[in-house]
This record gives sequence, structure tokens and C-alpha cells, in this order.
Amino acid sequence: MVTDGIISSFYYVQPNGSFLHKDFVPLDFEQMDTLVKHIVGLGQKNFNSENLAYDFANNENSPSRNLAKALYQTLVTNCTEKSKMLLTEWKHLFKLSHDDVSQQQAIIERKEALSEYFQVQLTSASDEYNALFAMHTSYSILIKLIAFKLFLRLNMIIL
Repeated sequence: MVTDGIISSFYYVQPNGSFLHKDFVPLDFEQMDTLVKHIVGLGQKNFNSENLAYDFANNENSPSRNLAKALYQTLVTNCTEKSKMLLTEWKHLFKLSHDDVSQQQAIIERKEALSEYFQVQLTSASDEYNALFAMHTSYSILIKLIAFKLFLRLNMIIL
């Protein structure tokens, strides 16, 4: 899905590897519903604890991991001014320990775990912040989309 928050379009990969592009249309319930279905597969599988655990698990194909990796790459290669501002605000709320000698082993383990998760070598504190921000943001996005979808389902039942 490509969107600027007002209009959106979907791109699909065809079996032959080519892309199919849908026209840009206003971002509305139908677009959000389609996005949620694609991200967490609500249209193809049951909404239960096992499937949620898989979607959020630390495996190669989980939607949360793929989203986090894409967000990390965007922060590293093409970060907008708004993203920089949000990252700076987030850094002030979430301070990482870097120089605490008593926590040195935990700091090394955190860096190794993040490097493994994102499959990149994190060489600086800035890299760690970007990785954690991307991970937290991806989880936040997916949780909000799930909440949105459930809210809409509840409203349909009530109506």
C-alpha cells in the first residue's frame, strides 16, 4: 500500500513477478480494511492467540519483522524531517544505557540481538536507537490496525 494519509493505492505482485497497480482512491474504511487483511491476514485465518503470536513472533516472515526492517531501512537511507522529529522525541522518552560499566554485558547482548533481528551490523548508539524505534513503531502500527479492525467489527455488530 502506498499512501500520503489522504489517498492510497495497492501494488500486488503477480505470479509471474510483475506488479499490478490499483488506481489511487481516497483513504477510507475499505482501504484500511484491505490493509489490515494483508498485514495480519484477518481475512484468511482465525483471529486467535496462535495466529497473533506467529504474526508478532521473531521469525523471518512475520509481518511485524518485515515492517520493522522496512522502517529501519527508511530511517537509515531516506529519513524525512518529520521522522527525525518523532525519533528525537522518542529518544528523549527512551534513553538507552551506553556507558554504564555495570551494564556492559547487557548492552553488548542488546546490540547483538538487534543486529541479528534486523540482519545488519549496528555500529553506533544511533543505529541502536533507529533499530528500536523501528521495532516499537512497527508493533504500534500493527496493534493500532488490529484495534481499528476490531472496533469496526464491533460497530458493525451493534449497527
